[in-house]
Amino acid sequence: MPEKEPRPDTEPLVRALNRAGIGGMPAAVWAAIATALAPAGVHYSPADVESFARAHPDQVDRHETRDGPCYQPPFDPQREAIKAVLAVPSIERGVRELIGPSTVEDDVAVALVGLLRTSADDPGVRSYLHLYLPAQCADGEGRGIEALRALAGEREVDRLLVAALSRRAGRVSAPEAVALRREAVELFASTGQPGEAAAERARLASSLQAAGDVPGAVREMEHALDDYRRLAMRDSFQDRFVAVALLNLGRLYSDAGRRGDAVKTLKAAVAGFKAIAREDHRFTEEVLLARQELRRVRRRRR
Repeated sequence: MPEKEPRPDTEPLVRALNRAGIGGMPAAVWAAIATALAPAGVHYSPADVESFARAHPDQVDRHETRDGPCYQPPFDPQREAIKAVLAVPSIERGVRELIGPSTVEDDVAVALVGLLRTSADDPGVRSYLHLYLPAQCADGEGRGIEALRALAGEREVDRLLVAALSRRAGRVSAPEAVALRREAVELFASTGQPGEAAAERARLASSLQAAGDVPGAVREMEHALDDYRRLAMRDSFQDRFVAVALLNLGRLYSDAGRRGDAVKTLKAAVAGFKAIAREDHRFTEEVLLARQELRRVRRRRR
């Protein structure tokens, strides 16, 4: 009688389950993450994780969702408190610096990207990936983004890629962020997300300024302002973003030594915020902020 193939170690299954976000994860996602965390050559299938869940009901909560069953650890107040503390940005950065570069997050990201092909028809997997894949791909050394780039060209993949690019740009140096944000601006525009493209262009301006390219930052903020004005022609809600872009552009003009342009643009920002504040009193502080910036620029020497 042939010997049975030994069951894979269950420790990666537990580690993978502990990564479940709010609402848990489908079996295919759990299996893919566990495989990424396991030693080379060890592979888990959805059947393996479902078997583990049945055998260890004290370690796994299974619940039905509109898209099928999902799994997560039982609620533990102490574990949730630790996760909340580690989610504080300064602590998270400290932990990352302490453990140094790691390929684990890249391995998990690449495994999840693979599900776009192998489990594309599973609505639970698709919902999970839309929620969590961009953030996962932004971690590590960026191999998850490279894996998404290899699949680029499909609308769904492009939307995931652009979200990952935008997230990663906030985690790298200014010069690296500039390249990522330029790519993100183009993808947001090509996937029919003009509002996101305008917002990303404004973030690109900030990255250029941080990299020391103030003229480049001015150009991108001018483009962002134009984008928001076009959006505001169809949706008055965008007026607040026009006012914010005017304020930021005025600051950039001032940094570039263009005092006259700065004063003119900041006056427009004050007027824009005042108009919004008449309908929404929460913008009163923005009016004061824009006026303060205008006074600061006016006091500067010519």
